[in-house]
Amino acid sequence: MRVVQSGSRGRHRWQRSGAALCAAAACALVLGGCGLESYTYYYRPGVACDGSSITIIHNSANADASFLGYEVYYHVFKNKGTATSVAQAIYTAASSEKASPSVLQAQLASGSFPGYSEVVFYRITNEDGSDPTPLLKVSEGTRFYIQIKNDSDWTLRIDTTHQQNVIKRSSSFSPARSFAVAENSESAWKAGDCDYTPDAAYSSSTVYLVAFVLGYGFNLGSTGAVYSLPAVIPNGTEYTGIELTQP
Repeated sequence: MRVVQSGSRGRHRWQRSGAALCAAAACALVLGGCGLESYTYYYRPGVACDGSSITIIHNSANADASFLGYEVYYHVFKNKGTATSVAQAIYTAASSEKASPSVLQAQLASGSFPGYSEVVFYRITNEDGSDPTPLLKVSEGTRFYIQIKNDSDWTLRIDTTHQQNVIKRSSSFSPARSFAVAENSESAWKAGDCDYTPDAAYSSSTVYLVAFVLGYGFNLGSTGAVYSLPAVIPNGTEYTGIELTQP
């Protein structure tokens, strides 16, 4: 299993810019002393997927008291080509030197991501749909495992416990819906679902999950949420969407 640490290229960019970071930190201290708001930056987690399980590893650089954990966003596609294009577009955008965490998060969560304005990414939630924020809390652990299942509920396990907690699709659905099968044991993914992009040209039972993880916290001195750039979850070693086979 290959773990992609901190979005790879994004991490190296910050390493290369060490001098600039030191200068920025010094500037932030000066501005803070003047009563001006300083800038909070979070780093992407390590992510990996072997087809049956997604692993998310806490980035220890997120040591600020304002950092709370990670959110997992997803969208499912019928067309593998579309899933691949979207996953790679997000990866490319997040790797840009000019990428803004807040802008990217807002675009992906509102359906305004350039080139894919009809695609809205939703947060994975817990079993009862109460939608805790964040879903993955660093106060509870530093390694998180999402078990992908084709015929039953997906589960979340944290490294500090062996307990398997059921996770569900977006809280936009009431009651909360399973990632694997619908209430009547039919396909979980149907045309009209807000988190699914169908394609009439494909009739197989296979769909493709595109998902990414964001670091989450808040800016001290304000009420606004702060996010990291997205860490796109690869399908093995490629950004092609994670293949899901339905009953």
